[in-house]
Amino acid sequence: MDELLLRYLHRQTTPAEDRRVKAWAGDSPENRRVLAGLERVVAAAPVLDAAAEPGPPPRVEEVVWRTEARRTQSTADGGVGARRRPGPARLRLSLRGGATIVAAAVAVGLALHNALVFAQGIRVLKEDLCTTCTIELTPDAVLGTDGESVIGIALDIQRLSDGRIAMAFDYPVPHEFTVFAADGSEFRRVGRAGEGPGEYAHVWFVREHDDELHVFDRRRRRMTVLDRDFSVLRTMPVGCSYSCDGRDMAVFPDGSLAMNFDVPRGGYSQYRTIEEFRAAQSWFVVHILGEDGQIRFSMDETRRNERGTPFRHLEIAPDGSLLSAHQLEYRIDRWDPATGERLETFVRDAAWWPEDNSNRAPRPDMPPVTSVGDMQVDEAGRVWLHINRPAPDWRDHLERTEPNPEWPAGGYRYGPGASESVIEVVDTESGRVLVSQVVDLPPAPRTRFFAPGWLAVYDEEGIPQYRMWRVRLEGLE
Repeated sequence: MDELLLRYLHRQTTPAEDRRVKAWAGDSPENRRVLAGLERVVAAAPVLDAAAEPGPPPRVEEVVWRTEARRTQSTADGGVGARRRPGPARLRLSLRGGATIVAAAVAVGLALHNALVFAQGIRVLKEDLCTTCTIELTPDAVLGTDGESVIGIALDIQRLSDGRIAMAFDYPVPHEFTVFAADGSEFRRVGRAGEGPGEYAHVWFVREHDDELHVFDRRRRRMTVLDRDFSVLRTMPVGCSYSCDGRDMAVFPDGSLAMNFDVPRGGYSQYRTIEEFRAAQSWFVVHILGEDGQIRFSMDETRRNERGTPFRHLEIAPDGSLLSAHQLEYRIDRWDPATGERLETFVRDAAWWPEDNSNRAPRPDMPPVTSVGDMQVDEAGRVWLHINRPAPDWRDHLERTEPNPEWPAGGYRYGPGASESVIEVVDTESGRVLVSQVVDLPPAPRTRFFAPGWLAVYDEEGIPQYRMWRVRLEGLE
């Protein structure tokens, strides 16, 4: 709670964390007094910064505590001062009710406005836009003009190193995936239904690693590794149990994996039923798996009342670290895949990012959710985010739905055009947002930023198909 309170005062917390702090402060008058006092200390901290000594930051209870000014407890050699904790000089800030907030001195490393923040690796991205930069979109190949290769919205899209594009679809053919030629002129279906090698129940991810393809079957909870000709090299079970339907997967150069799915704190064995599992209050949602498919360690603990969504977008940075972007928060975590240590976190205080950003049913007084749709990392290490947010005229695209058993009076849905696509380019080294641009794409139910420099836009008018778009950053000096 210590680090969270200080980040809250510097407006570096997520909406879910804001609600947690407000709930804590509302729990008791004492908590409210402590928070108010800490706010005064933080406001005074900049005058202490110049002389602040480096070192591990103190805990909040070692920085701030309340002392009662009771003259009846004074001693002959110092009155109220005799009841102070021993140590160097202190800054005293009055609170109502006769209490005082006592801040630890510079000598013990009191640089409150940044000490705990930087000790925890929190970096607030600065919107320092490149004035000469623009994102250019160029239409490329169309996949699915044959009327049978694209059967609907793809669950997963990947561009392979030779330019081919792999897509995994849902029903009626979840047991296979499709590989398209780069120009869309040819396609090949890979896989069949079954339990044996090269057979699948529900293909969820397809990822390239050197000359191999890693195919994750979420229903079989199994990884199949194929060669370039789609022959099976090996299979291994994946260490997930009840829930294997995470958002993303990445393959490290050594063949180990990063995956996003829920594992309750304490592991699966303590839960006898799926209901008990779903009622767990704490999960880890990012995991490093060895070449045997088993979990080496887990990170990114998320609690039930703060979850929002457990979905993470995963990418491997040029330095080998793992980047994890939250779906409903503007937050990117960087992890050490060898230890599971969180190295740093990037957050952005964008005025257009809503405070209330939870998933909800469409309705006239509630705009579409704002979300990070995809993340990619280019060769220079810059992070590209594809963000969906409400269009200025989103109400004009709100549509009524027909009555059904769940909604006898009918409901609403957000039609095409209710959301707009924004691409942001972030330089994590300098902590800058270089580009933030609304991109002009046809209204579509699904747009995927599926590879560095590539967007796929679904079109179901006539026959299902995907238009590929090249994405370039122009004007960067």
